[in-house]
Amino acid sequence: MNVAPPRITWTDANGEAKSLPGDFYTLLAIKVWREHPELRHFFKDGNPFDREIIKRPAMTYGYGSRAGGWQIDKPKKGAPKRRKKSKAKGMTEQIADVLKERGMSTKGAHKFAKAIYDATEELMPGAKAVRDFVEKPPASAPNTTCRCAGRRG
Repeated sequence: MNVAPPRITWTDANGEAKSLPGDFYTLLAIKVWREHPELRHFFKDGNPFDREIIKRPAMTYGYGSRAGGWQIDKPKKGAPKRRKKSKAKGMTEQIADVLKERGMSTKGAHKFAKAIYDATEELMPGAKAVRDFVEKPPASAPNTTCRCAGRRG
């Protein structure tokens, strides 16, 4: 059996058909690049085949990672006043790490993370359905308190 990798095809600016071997990460990157031109500056050299910035958020989607965002750390009471620091969370953190390695600004990384998250859900509806099923508590579950964590569950 000959199993060839999927191919990514597109038409260039001159109307010429192009095709390259591709995979899910490349397909996802191209989807985000096409649907969100305002985010193209996050791709290395504006290249939609930038797997490095797409791969970690896409891989961790299946493990429950969310688009995330920025969390502001407030100084503790009584501590000297200082500038509030923000820390990236979820896919935003993964993207911010790549941007920092490249010496790029992380401003807007949360928007890029959301675009990747949404595109992943569109391209992998089965994974979204499984995640939604696993995260939804059964309707027949008793409303009890979990003794180990003190949370309702």
